[in-house]
Amino acid sequence: MKRYLLISFLLLLGLSSCKSSYQYTEIKPAEVSEMSGDKLPFSRDNYDHLEIKTAFVGFASDYMIYQLELHNHTSEDLEINYTDVDIEYEDGFILNARQKYKFIDFLKEEKSSVKRQKKTTTIGNILIGGLGIASIFAGGGNGVEGVLYALETTAYVAEDHRNYNLVEGSIEDEIKYIEDWVLYEGVIPAKSMLSTDVIFPISEADFDFDLVLQIGDDEYRIPYSSIIREGRR
Repeated sequence: MKRYLLISFLLLLGLSSCKSSYQYTEIKPAEVSEMSGDKLPFSRDNYDHLEIKTAFVGFASDYMIYQLELHNHTSEDLEINYTDVDIEYEDGFILNARQKYKFIDFLKEEKSSVKRQKKTTTIGNILIGGLGIASIFAGGGNGVEGVLYALETTAYVAEDHRNYNLVEGSIEDEIKYIEDWVLYEGVIPAKSMLSTDVIFPISEADFDFDLVLQIGDDEYRIPYSSIIREGRR
């Protein structure tokens, strides 16, 4: 019996010293045109009257964030609403943007459960400068430590996005961010620009997709790649 316990202990000790592995989803524009100061990969497309820059910012508690920088070169204002932006996957599935005020109502009504969810999903599927930790699987060792190591060694963007702490901050901070930055009904001023965010429900699809914008009578498609990768601590 003692021999059995000793062997079991040694096996556990050996496993705990092994490296932890994890999978993450790398989402970024198919063609990266520039990197922002906080290391977000941006697409940049120029059209006759419009310049469109987009970036995948990452995952918050239960939504994905995309940043839009829209430059209007015309002498007239251009309108864009959250319903004018969606994600269309290669398999035909379409993901619609969240309506910010309905989501704010949800956060206000579900503060306690959302706070609990924040604490659990921060480890599981936080966004990190285009890297979403999709899942952890044991190669031995502590899987959570492996994820934390990944967080520490990757350009960490989401936490201070738009100067709001979306990971560890309060629900009130999250609501304030959504009120201030997330698109509902927007205007791209003439000869000027609009910087805004669009939020989507979290999707676990690993297909490539287009971020699609409908502005006026024109449709704009920005291709994105979605690649599952494996890391090891």
